[in-house]
Amino acid sequence: DDDLACKGDRLRFANTRLRLQPTLALSEDVRVRMTLDVFDNMVLGSTPDGYAYRYEEGTGFVRADRVPGVPLDSFTTGQNPPQDYRNSLRDSIYVRHAWAEVTNRGLGQLRFGRMPSHWGLGLIAHDGNGIDSDFSSDADRIMGLTRIAGMYVVAAYDFASKGVLRQFSPYDVRGLSYDASPQDDIRQFVFAIARRTDPEEARDRLQRGSWVLDGGLYFVYRHQFLSSAGVTNAFPVSADYSFVRRDARAFIPDLWARFQMRGVRLELEASYIGGRVRNIQNDSYRQDDLKIRQFGFAFEGEYRLLSDKLSIRLYAGYASGDPDIEGLSDRQGILAQTGSGSGSNTVSHFQFHPNYRIDQILWRNVMGRVAGAYYLRPGVSYDIIRSPFGQLFGLGVDAVYSRASQEVQTYGSDPNLGLELDLSLYYR
Repeated sequence: DDDLACKGDRLRFANTRLRLQPTLALSEDVRVRMTLDVFDNMVLGSTPDGYAYRYEEGTGFVRADRVPGVPLDSFTTGQNPPQDYRNSLRDSIYVRHAWAEVTNRGLGQLRFGRMPSHWGLGLIAHDGNGIDSDFSSDADRIMGLTRIAGMYVVAAYDFASKGVLRQFSPYDVRGLSYDASPQDDIRQFVFAIARRTDPEEARDRLQRGSWVLDGGLYFVYRHQFLSSAGVTNAFPVSADYSFVRRDARAFIPDLWARFQMRGVRLELEASYIGGRVRNIQNDSYRQDDLKIRQFGFAFEGEYRLLSDKLSIRLYAGYASGDPDIEGLSDRQGILAQTGSGSGSNTVSHFQFHPNYRIDQILWRNVMGRVAGAYYLRPGVSYDIIRSPFGQLFGLGVDAVYSRASQEVQTYGSDPNLGLELDLSLYYR
């Protein structure tokens, strides 16, 4: 029926987020910091008062046919707050981070709690503080930070995963949970050494015509002996415990460098992930004995002229692929393909952090992140209005060409992933 046919070929929607980052200063040297998101990525118009659902055993979430006071969904009268298990998959308020900072001016700083993690361009660790960031690297961490000979030195221990937890009573939701076994824990150690020039000092040096060089090395070691991923009960008791040997370890060195001089910015981050996984099964030991050999880098070059109003950019990047798997997206079970008789025991498919974005369509919305491919992105933008107070209004254009690192990963074995042209009109 032509009258019922969907004639729209465009999707129009808007979302919102309010991010609060309060700081509680207990003294000059002791602070507690938090990150809270209100209406995080909430689509406007997504929780009308005529929409509600309930959970039914064996069926899952079922939408209510009628809501009291709203006889028909066409006559909704307003919006309700988002509530998980009521009208949304997300709650209205999320507490992202809460951590403490204790400073000793002669030694350094100690941080502990759940905190954002960021390094370099954000290739593998991204704090998600960008205005358009939807993801973040959050760590339950104890970290020591000091400065030696102008270099920042960092050592940290991450509670990456504690596996199965227990309570004294499964019905005591107020009770303190505790780790059921240390054998299924994921232990992670982080070390970093970096030179980072203070932003005001860097700005002064650049205005004097000098140059600024920053950079450093970031290293992560991760290990897990046993896994409890086969435990399917959300609130397990002793009879539900099931451990399988995982024997996984990873070594992740990451190098970052940034050079700035008179309108020029050259920035590079390169990362390598090496390691092994003896078994990827959750309920048995099969001795898959997988090797991890992944590499990726991202380069950003920018030149500003005409009083910094005109920006000429060249971005490029590479993520190693894997010839023994099909598909480039992490939504396609890449690790499971590698361990299912594909002919190789090497996992070489590298993935960027989903917050490191280079386009608007292919990698951001179709694939989810840059992975198993290389790209070239030239671009130019011009700030029509650029005030001393940071206000900007301008327009720009970027062209992004992408190609698979391993053509056999693509459907039809065509490595060319396309050319995307992105136009932008910005005000901030």
